Amino acid sequence: MGNWIVLKHGMNCDADFKLSNGGLDWAIDCLVVSGSELAITDSEKRMIVFLSERNTSTLGLGVAGFELPDMPWKAETFEADRAFLIRTAEHAREVMQKPETQQMLQYSVEPERVNEQMDEFIALFRCMTADLIVPEAESNWFKWHKPDDPTLNSFPKCRRHGVLYGCDGCKICLDQSGLFPVMPADIERLKHLWEGTQES
Repeated sequence: MGNWIVLKHGMNCDADFKLSNGGLDWAIDCLVVSGSELAITDSEKRMIVFLSERNTSTLGLGVAGFELPDMPWKAETFEADRAFLIRTAEHAREVMQKPETQQMLQYSVEPERVNEQMDEFIALFRCMTADLIVPEAESNWFKWHKPDDPTLNSFPKCRRHGVLYGCDGCKICLDQSGLFPVMPADIERLKHLWEGTQES
């Protein structure tokens, strides 16, 4: 069973690729840790949150893949956001070799594997063009988020791991606990973990 990451279903792009469940999890970790460091604009943060939600522990095994037009692209920020995603994948090569990152994730990946996987993401991101943007993709994605979800509240980060929260909470917390946090029912209990938007 595998998870396909594709430009668009039916287009048969040469850059399309498939990942195992474990491979997808650590590859997304690479992008989420790197992108959470780099993201400045709301559109950049939306891209990283979208990626963090492609989690096999919440979506299911073999069904966490996606096609690029599913991402919350906006025509006015397309070029900048595509460049940001490429930069995020490039930066992940360095980030994943830092001892503090490996300690935080509680695992390490060989540099060759990180480079190979990030090369695949970069090649695919470069294939994305503005004409493939689905205007309703952003609103469809937001349907997964309730008003109290972190994504709709200034994009907070996990204080434990420094990564952007998704609608399911922190991906790294999810990976390590094996639990599905109840969001936003547990929002008051979890607010102290939000970095930058809540009082300590």
